[in-house]
Amino acid sequence: MIKYLKRFATTLLAFSPKARLKPQEVLSRFIPKASWYKGNVVLLDAFMPARDDETSTHRLQGVAKWRVRTLGRLVASAYHGGKLQGRAFLMAGDVQGTNGLWLKADRLSLHVGILGWSNQKPQQKIVAALLAKKAHMERY
Repeated sequence: MIKYLKRFATTLLAFSPKARLKPQEVLSRFIPKASWYKGNVVLLDAFMPARDDETSTHRLQGVAKWRVRTLGRLVASAYHGGKLQGRAFLMAGDVQGTNGLWLKADRLSLHVGILGWSNQKPQQKIVAALLAKKAHMERY
C-alpha cells in the first residue's frame, strides 16, 4: 500500500504537459546521498546511470518550492538510506552535447531521462564526470 501511495504521489506531483525540451532548459537531478557531492561540488556518482541505463532528472523551472521538495523527498526515499540532500542543476544542451547522450522527456510529467550510456562502466564514469563538472549544486 505504501509503495502504491508513493508512486501515486510522485506521479501527481510530477504531472505537467510541458512542450519539447529546449537546449537552454535547466534539468534538476535530486541528490539522495551525501556521497554524491562534496561541499558544493557534484561528484560523478550523481550522474551514473541506474540498472535500466537511465539517469533520471526533472524539469522544475517555475515549479513551487514545496512541490519540488516533496517530489525530491519521494525520489530520495527510493534509495536505500536515501535522504534528500539537495539537487544538481545542468542545462539540457550540456547533456545532449556529451558523448552521444540524449534526453527522453516523459510525455505528461516533469521527468526527463538521460539515455545513450555506454555499457562499459569506465566509459560511464568518464561521461558522468563530464556531466558532474557542468552541474551546480543546491544543498538543502
